[in-house]
Amino acid sequence: MPRVPRVCLEHLRLLSDDTGLIQHATHSVARRETGYSTDDNARALIAVARESNGRSAVVARELAHTYLAFLAHAQREDGTFHNYLGYDRRWLDEMGSEDCQGRVAWACAEAMCSALPAGEQRLADLLFERLLPAVTQVTSPRAVALVLLAVEKLPPKERRALQHVADQLAVSLVDRYFGCRHHDWHWFEPVLAYANARLPEGMLAVYRLTGEKRYLRIGMEALDFLAALTVRDGIFVPIGNRRWYRKGEQRSEYDQQPIEAGCMVAAAAAAWRITSRRRYHALAGQALGWFHGRNTKCLPLADPSRGSCHDGLSETGINLNEGAESTVMYLLALQDYAQP
Repeated sequence: MPRVPRVCLEHLRLLSDDTGLIQHATHSVARRETGYSTDDNARALIAVARESNGRSAVVARELAHTYLAFLAHAQREDGTFHNYLGYDRRWLDEMGSEDCQGRVAWACAEAMCSALPAGEQRLADLLFERLLPAVTQVTSPRAVALVLLAVEKLPPKERRALQHVADQLAVSLVDRYFGCRHHDWHWFEPVLAYANARLPEGMLAVYRLTGEKRYLRIGMEALDFLAALTVRDGIFVPIGNRRWYRKGEQRSEYDQQPIEAGCMVAAAAAAWRITSRRRYHALAGQALGWFHGRNTKCLPLADPSRGSCHDGLSETGINLNEGAESTVMYLLALQDYAQP
């Protein structure tokens, strides 16, 4: 794997205005009419919080201020979050999904432990505290995994206080796993859908929190199962989102999405840090290589010089748009791969 490019925030900055991160782009230009999502602003907050003491700290802190302000505006009176905001600054939904709530929890935890100014850390703490009653009750498997990642990222005192919550949520994933597991299907659901690697990553996170070996075994077994299905001759081939992959049916090859590669980088890198097994470092590199042209079309989706990423890979080639989710997932993948 070649040297990992440095994180560049140029394209992320261009997709952002004084309200937040705009969802979609036409080619490299923000499509204002598509508005904003809490999902994207939470993901982006994670990325810039991690960069808040690096060479791009000035830009990272300015963007973090914007994304935190967006999240504060998105929080409802009961502590949960709206997700979709129109460009006219009117909310387009009543409440975001459980996944959205879990993603905000993770973003707040990352901000609390970052090099952001103290006032912004305190705001992230306040948002998290108000959201906590809701995220302890989530049932969606990806939402559970996101909350587990959030708890693991919290400052030590808060992390210890919520370890029992993480353990209870992890048990729900364990129950799902053994409810679906078969000799040829080591997964949490009867379908491989979106953000697949977040599920084993969540199990690895709760293992680091609790030291409970069964969480490690399940996380590694599920990750190995996913890798066996998505690595072909050393090339990462994520499950396409055209129809996903339901047990007993044919898997979808296209359209391949950056979120799948980014999540696999994170899960494999976590496995590498836990086990020191080189094959997981190689797996993380294969998933990161997908962005840079080591994919089924041999076409690079990311432009490291701008920190941008195209929206997907189809049978006919690259989706030339460079929207928020794709770009942030690329930045997170670079960070996760480089993390010691």
